[in-house]
Amino acid sequence: MSLFSEEQLDSPSGFFPAYPGQTLNHGRWKVLRKLGWGPRSSAWLVDDTKSSDNIEVVKIFTVASTEDTTANKELSVYKALGANHFELPVLRENFIEKSEKGHHLCLVFHALSGVSIEQFRQSGALPLHIVKQVVSKILDSLVELHETNVMHGAVTLDNFLFETVQEADDIRASELPAKVVKVTANDGVVYSTVKSQPLPVDVTSSSSRQNFANVSLKLANLSHAKFLKQDKSVDTSISAFFAPEVLQGEEPYAKSDVWLLGCSVYLMLTGVPLFSESSVAHYTEVLSTLEDRLKVTHKVAESDISASVEFLRSCLDMSPATRSSSSELLDLKWVMEGDVCSCGYCVT
Repeated sequence: MSLFSEEQLDSPSGFFPAYPGQTLNHGRWKVLRKLGWGPRSSAWLVDDTKSSDNIEVVKIFTVASTEDTTANKELSVYKALGANHFELPVLRENFIEKSEKGHHLCLVFHALSGVSIEQFRQSGALPLHIVKQVVSKILDSLVELHETNVMHGAVTLDNFLFETVQEADDIRASELPAKVVKVTANDGVVYSTVKSQPLPVDVTSSSSRQNFANVSLKLANLSHAKFLKQDKSVDTSISAFFAPEVLQGEEPYAKSDVWLLGCSVYLMLTGVPLFSESSVAHYTEVLSTLEDRLKVTHKVAESDISASVEFLRSCLDMSPATRSSSSELLDLKWVMEGDVCSCGYCVT
């Protein structure tokens, strides 16, 4: 974990020093506020100066990520997917922005809130009905990727993002003044930076099935995606609990994403990771007592344990040959119960 609560602007990685009021891409996009940041990029809410109907999000990569394969890999995946995808974030345009540190690839997406399921759960467990709905929505994204022979590579809660459903005028009307803060890191360095202010989401962990059905979730961040059969490498720095075949140096499969999904589901259900170390022997030991482990957390009702374990075992099969595919998971009753209509009539 970084020593800094916001991106370290003097980092060798070369973060882009954006600020509210700044314009990007020759004046097309006006920065409103920072939504968040990660080790390779920062995300900013931007106003479209050519259309009052549009407020979007620009993901600005660091100089280092622009120069290596990280940023261009994400762009290349979106170009390969084309315009005919509906369950993934919509890429509006891309451009290069220059700073004193170098060049930064910028990707403009339809407005995501900046809030992830990892932030939403606030280090705790989520109710079963919300977990099922999250899984149903994220599987739609995953199936779309896998059908185009792309492996996501980082199916973690940090990348399950809420999509805003607010209109541009409503976002402008509720816009908060941006905050510039001074932050002291653990090593004593003091620096000024723009504070992250994600767009609010209209649900909480206590929301009903029907209310949560109104939200849109997308599987974001294709920086670690792989074209299956073309790129056989995997960045194992993303998660400590990659699929067994990845740990053993075998070629990754689309089903390697399914393993990560299973790990993420257990974390949502219980609030704690399933595994404590990354090894095939440890995986085997833990999975042999999966049902007991889920029971002792007291986070899932006794009547729901069996079906939840069945779903988890479908994801966490040690062999990719017998592990369920993302499309097969969609047909499981446990997942279909999360496919909740928001009309108000279909919810039981």
